[in-house]
Amino acid sequence: MFLSDQYPLSAVMLEYIPNMQMLHWSNYTKKRMENFIRGLHEIHEARVEHSDIHPRNMMIIEGDPERAIWIDFDRAQTFDLDNITEEQKEWMEFEDELVGEMGVFMDADSLEGHLNHTRMYYY
Repeated sequence: MFLSDQYPLSAVMLEYIPNMQMLHWSNYTKKRMENFIRGLHEIHEARVEHSDIHPRNMMIIEGDPERAIWIDFDRAQTFDLDNITEEQKEWMEFEDELVGEMGVFMDADSLEGHLNHTRMYYY
């Protein structure tokens, strides 16, 4: 992992977090989704594109209504802070749009009480 990155690795952080669960319509809250969106924005500010935006990589902690954890950065790409291209910016903007759309669909699924609108993100 990270062997084909053009730029040197800045850091790798590992943390054991007990009781993590994948984000799902049944544990979705608007606050959690806001925190996922904010977290992805911060990831992009560090010039990292996640490249694998799916609920399986969005973890929550039961009992902590605000904690939102992005995992699985094995497909991530890092970009030069001073030399980011327009294409790279567009890739990160697309991820932002994808997560925003996922939030709208997950909110609808949560209100309906079943997996429907977000099905495409799970398969």
